[in-house]
Amino acid sequence: MREFYLILGGFCFFYYFIIIFYAGIKVAFSPVWIGMGVGCFLIAMLRHKFMIGVDTVSFIGFFCFFGVEILLLKNGRKRPRKNADYVIVLGAKVNGVIPSKTLRARVKNASLYLKENKNTKVIVSGGQGKGEDISEALAMKKMLLDDGIERERILIEDQSVNTEQNIRFSKRLIEHEKRSIEKLSIVIATSDFHMYRGIALAKKHGIKKVSGCPAKPDQVLALHYYVREFFAVVKDKMVNHI
Repeated sequence: MREFYLILGGFCFFYYFIIIFYAGIKVAFSPVWIGMGVGCFLIAMLRHKFMIGVDTVSFIGFFCFFGVEILLLKNGRKRPRKNADYVIVLGAKVNGVIPSKTLRARVKNASLYLKENKNTKVIVSGGQGKGEDISEALAMKKMLLDDGIERERILIEDQSVNTEQNIRFSKRLIEHEKRSIEKLSIVIATSDFHMYRGIALAKKHGIKKVSGCPAKPDQVLALHYYVREFFAVVKDKMVNHI
């Protein structure tokens, strides 16, 4: 068992350096891999002194982690209902004015859905954060227009700074059009690892007829995104967002 923690800790450090070399040191939440690596090494060193306690805590931690990851994987396979009233595209990083790979994948999927479902409107949701010269919503709108989506079908929500606000502020836009949210069909367009939280937040805000339009993440960073999302789910559970 000690060897398992040493190997796992070594993998955490190794994957951290892969992230840094592949995408740069500014990748959000990447230091968590250093923390997990240190944690694994500490467990390996302390296990012989506190074997029962360490093993019990580790078992509970792994059980919770894999339970959440199964939810993420299951929801990442969802498919959208046809002819929805609205698609809500959840924002992701914009580097200056250049959309990240994650954001481009989300918008591409949403655009394909909109081309197949001509009566569906789209809400692009995301404010302007650090390192972004334009809002995520504006970047998404430009991508959709360039892809041939009609301007009158696009609604902008550019004030949100997290997923909960994405959903809450987008809901307000829909209600401003004097539509009953409970009767509408809504599609959440986001990354597959993010789909569970997006749908759970939508249901928490009274959106009952909700389905998902998942986009595949970058293959190298997919593991990082899924691990990061575990902590985001735990945080939202703790503050009763989902």
